[in-house]
Amino acid sequence: MAVENLEIDDFELGLLTVARYFLDGLKTNSAENWQNAYIIASGRWGEHIGLTAAYYLWPLLRSVLNCNRGAFLFHDPRSVEMRSFATKDESLLVRAIHHMRRDQTPHARKAVLELCNGVIDPETVKAGLVLSARFAVDPQNLRTPNQKPHLKLVVQT
Repeated sequence: MAVENLEIDDFELGLLTVARYFLDGLKTNSAENWQNAYIIASGRWGEHIGLTAAYYLWPLLRSVLNCNRGAFLFHDPRSVEMRSFATKDESLLVRAIHHMRRDQTPHARKAVLELCNGVIDPETVKAGLVLSARFAVDPQNLRTPNQKPHLKLVVQT
């Protein structure tokens, strides 16, 4: 599936990239990929947000892998050609995060069910909600963590 058709924001797209490095690190038993995950996250959002996002993403990935007995299809994070595409597993993961960040419970539940092979796994839900609470989308102005707040000048007359 084309990433542009996933209807996710830039933050969720960034999480997908970081997730691919974590997953590849597990697959190849490579500490370098783990380091790359953190480097990419901090480079994308700055150290405070990036390292925190990567830190909270890992428990979600771990719980999803446990649900799927380690089976999770993902694209090579270094492949330029595949950056624009997502596997079914990747799309379910970012859709679950997308809906959790917006407190869209029915949609999030459906994505978690598909992601965890028909089971609402409590660890996956907990990890997803912790990540989502930390990086929730403000429904008032749809501000995401990688956007800076807008300052307004108020002049008294």
